[in-house]
Parts: sequence; C-alpha cells; structure tokens
Amino acid sequence: MRCARALAAVSAVLVLALPGCGSSKPAVCNSLDELKHSINELANVNLSENGMSALTDGISAVKADLTQFVTDAKAQFQPQADELKAAMDKLSASVAAAKVDPNASTLGAVGTDLGSVKTTLQSLDGTVSNTC
Repeated sequence: MRCARALAAVSAVLVLALPGCGSSKPAVCNSLDELKHSINELANVNLSENGMSALTDGISAVKADLTQFVTDAKAQFQPQADELKAAMDKLSASVAAAKVDPNASTLGAVGTDLGSVKTTLQSLDGTVSNTC
C-alpha cells in the first residue's frame, strides 16, 4: 500500500513536470527572434510616410535587441554578432549622412547597407539555428 502511494506521488510529479520538458528554448533564441523582428521592422520603414527619423528609431531598436542578443549568447556567437554590429554601425553612418544631405547617393548607400544588415542577420540566424 505504501509503495502504491509513493508510486502514485512520483507519477503525479512526473505528469506535472513533463509538459515543461523540452518546451523552453535558450534565452539566445528568444533574443534572436526579437532581433529578427526589429530588423524586419527597420527594413519595412516607409521613408515617404515616416521620414528619416523612423530609420533612426528603428536602428536604436535593433541596437538594443543586438545588445540583448550578445548578453544572452555570451561568447558563443560573438564573431557573428560582431559582424552584425559592424553592419549596423555602417548603416547608422549612412542614415546620418542621408539625414544631412538626402540625395540619390546617400539614400542608395542606406539601401545597400540595410541589405548588408539583412544578409548578416541571415548568416547569424543560420549559425544560431542549431542551438534553437
């Protein structure tokens, strides 16, 4: 009888604990999802409706999400995160130049640098996907 109660208690604990097994992802996966979202939002900014300040706001959001990603990833994905940070820094400089002198050349550089950010994100995503 005692064994039956003990077995029932253990079974109840396992039933309650098992739904959580395997369902949680590492924090780096969640921060990567946030980073991808903010970069997609940045890529979808409508300059004619929202102006250059929308790009600046989007860059700030991406940089905050990138900082969180680096914190969660620790050193594991540092080289890839550094590449994305460099691409974001270049985009920030392009946006700053386009705000000062919005012409075909500076706006073209913004588009090119945004494409580089997206490509670098795809590479990062591919590297992290084995973890997530």
